[in-house]
Amino acid sequence: MVENKIVERKKIALQIDTPLHISNRNLFVGPFEYLKVENHVYFLSENKFSKFLANKNLINEFVSWALQGEKPNIVEFLKKYIENIDENLVSNISYSKIELKTNRSFKQFKSQIRDAFGIPFIPASSIKGVFRTALLYRILKQIKYEDSEVFENKLLNKIYQVLRQNQISKREPFKKIINFWLQNFRLNEQTNDPHTDYLRILKIRDVKSLFQRTTGLFEVQIFSWHRGKFFPKERPLFVEALPKGYLYELELLLDRTLLSHFQKNVSPQIPFDIYPKTIEEFLITLQEFFRDFWNYERKVFSNGPTNYYAKPYPGKMFRLGWGGGLLSTTIFMLLPEELRQKIRNRLRHDRGKIMAPKSRRLVKIQQNKFWPLGWVKWFEIGETIAAKGQEKVIIAEEKDSLKLKVL
Repeated sequence: MVENKIVERKKIALQIDTPLHISNRNLFVGPFEYLKVENHVYFLSENKFSKFLANKNLINEFVSWALQGEKPNIVEFLKKYIENIDENLVSNISYSKIELKTNRSFKQFKSQIRDAFGIPFIPASSIKGVFRTALLYRILKQIKYEDSEVFENKLLNKIYQVLRQNQISKREPFKKIINFWLQNFRLNEQTNDPHTDYLRILKIRDVKSLFQRTTGLFEVQIFSWHRGKFFPKERPLFVEALPKGYLYELELLLDRTLLSHFQKNVSPQIPFDIYPKTIEEFLITLQEFFRDFWNYERKVFSNGPTNYYAKPYPGKMFRLGWGGGLLSTTIFMLLPEELRQKIRNRLRHDRGKIMAPKSRRLVKIQQNKFWPLGWVKWFEIGETIAAKGQEKVIIAEEKDSLKLKVL
């Protein structure tokens, strides 16, 4: 960690522990946008495919075929005219490939977010959002157990008021609460807006991959709670995800000058003593939230369908990306069950008095083995990331970048 009087810096390594999916859109990749060949799925390049069709004099044939109604996929068309559909041919008409991690048939899937060069990545904004949720949870958890009257007036009653409105968005019950506890400062005559958001003191550099691996196409099963057990729904989803073992470098920066401005302009209603003021305190806040989340899910899954939470929370882990639901992305765990049900029934699907949330998304690893999505470990410089016999692999820093070093 490099420090100066103005900015505190810390680099950590992130290792994917369960498949991680982050998408920048809700659209699915359809049958005309990919090719499934043997154990891989290839993203079709429109430009390359157009040139290929022109070179083979197949443009009219393809247009005619495409207009005849719903078609299985592009491979079915190619089989009519190309004798050998091998990896070389497919590579020449595609721009990226995914390793198949499922034996199930599918027509569409959700793709992983990519940078301008087409490389899958983890947006800094996604990680910033995790810190935001953890901080809000920490503040409200302390208030809940130390001043129940304030918790009821400043949180519960406000949510009930929002739920009584005629038209509300999915985020609205929590928006004003976030603004009050995270933006209730006065800077340059401004208050309760993005400029006075406490998370401005924490900056996250874009996450860098330490080495490249092919992403995977996974089957995600939705399990729904019914009569004291989870049951799988008939139709699974399919997503492209970063597989277990993917390794990233993350740099955290804390603006001490901005922190001092917040300290001098805090509202008297804010319990500022519990707000994190160093990078280490932010990481501790992250652990506190996800320890509670882990323990909550451990109880829920005590009878299956996943044993991922069988062991106690190991520390230095958080959940990221799609598939975690309200429990890992909001302060839902702090709310009474009745209020959770009202929020779910009002903003999503009316499930009456059934447990809220009712369902969980789990990724299929192998037959009868399911894991939750998006769990990530972090390692600091000098910590062991893997060991075998007398050898161990540690995280080291060389030339201002993290490296793996064998000892």
